[in-house]
Amino acid sequence: MALPKNYIKAQAIIQTPDRRGMINVLWYKLPDVFTGDQSTANNYCTTLDGSLAPKLKPVLSASSEYLGVALQMSLDGVVWNAVANGNQGPGDIVADELPSYAAAVIQKRTGLGGKSGRGRWYVSGIPDTLSNEGLLTNIARALYGALATQYIAPIVVGADSAIAHHYSAKGKILLPITSIQVVAELGTQRRRRLRPTF
Repeated sequence: MALPKNYIKAQAIIQTPDRRGMINVLWYKLPDVFTGDQSTANNYCTTLDGSLAPKLKPVLSASSEYLGVALQMSLDGVVWNAVANGNQGPGDIVADELPSYAAAVIQKRTGLGGKSGRGRWYVSGIPDTLSNEGLLTNIARALYGALATQYIAPIVVGADSAIAHHYSAKGKILLPITSIQVVAELGTQRRRRLRPTF
């Protein structure tokens, strides 16, 4: 098995006050019959940046910052890279922030059983007003639910759509996402330096 010939790998990037942060990797499948170039990659990247920022900023403290999107578009083995940061800015909530290793957890599942068929996104930069004794508040779960819904929404550019998928590292394939869930309990994310993988 292998990746489809046409796909997008995107990274939503957040920086926390300690200059470390979070990268959520999003995968999308493009139509099998598809043509594009650098401008196409730029358009997808700008569109994704514009759709993610309004959902990410409401779950970030003002001490953390949404930096934008880095994107890689592969068409039949030819790769274009793009970056969009037109919506870069601090989080919306003025409050103390939980330690940067604390994270809200969004689970995703596919039709494939086992670890290969599921995954998680970790979202750090949490204002302390969105949690209570290690649990997300009801308001927080609704906000992270809106973010999760956006994470699996298609990227629409003109008449074409890139459809969100889960990347299975074991099989190196993309699988359709069948369900998402915001976990009530906070999770722990490894602290990392901001270093996009491409």
